[in-house]
Amino acid sequence: MWQDAQVVMALRDGDFGTALTRVRKLASLRQEEMARLTGLSQPFLSALESGSRRLTNFDKIVTVLERLAVPPHALPQLFARNAPEPIEEAHRHPEPVRETAAREPWESPLDVARRLSTTISSNTDPTTLTVLVQQVGAIVDRYEADGPHQLAPKTAELRNFIQTLLEGRQPPGQRAELFRLAAQASGLLSYMAVNAGHEAIAEAYSTEALQLAQEIDDLELMMWIFGTRSLGAYYAGLYDQALE
Repeated sequence: MWQDAQVVMALRDGDFGTALTRVRKLASLRQEEMARLTGLSQPFLSALESGSRRLTNFDKIVTVLERLAVPPHALPQLFARNAPEPIEEAHRHPEPVRETAAREPWESPLDVARRLSTTISSNTDPTTLTVLVQQVGAIVDRYEADGPHQLAPKTAELRNFIQTLLEGRQPPGQRAELFRLAAQASGLLSYMAVNAGHEAIAEAYSTEALQLAQEIDDLELMMWIFGTRSLGAYYAGLYDQALE
């Protein structure tokens, strides 16, 4: 849902009624479920969605954004307007020096919880990863029947969707799996380009796939990509290079 243009635009404009309505429909949630998820009351959420009320309380906005795990690219612009005064400005109007008690060295439990939530937040989920794995498998299964010209556009679309996810935030395990899926998709595109006789783009795809596989130290995937490169060199008549 965080790639949905209507959701992102509404959030960035501070139009929480439109944003929450769209999110709720994309997630197939009832208003009662959405209210529990966001911490808002159901009557207030209903009024918000109808446009008769607006969400203006900063603390409530922060709570809603944190509970929904809204990624940075979709955060409302009002956060920029509420940013602290620059240091240069603050120095022009210095406050009188007052004696204050020493600050408590410990963070609050809420501070710790918020940091943890930010650290492990993700723009993907296990279900999405499972679907992507299935999509890669389906392309492999259909290759003999459909061939590169029919499957290459769909594979490129899949690769670009994975790239969109990679530009967000994920825990290490999910990110490694996305790197693997991206490498597999690029490797498939390289193989298709080899079979279609497009040497230059085949080499570009294989280079991308190899670097992605090296990032996660996936030896089996690297071996497969080198095999594809060897096949491409063989088709091009570069037999010594294919053997190497």
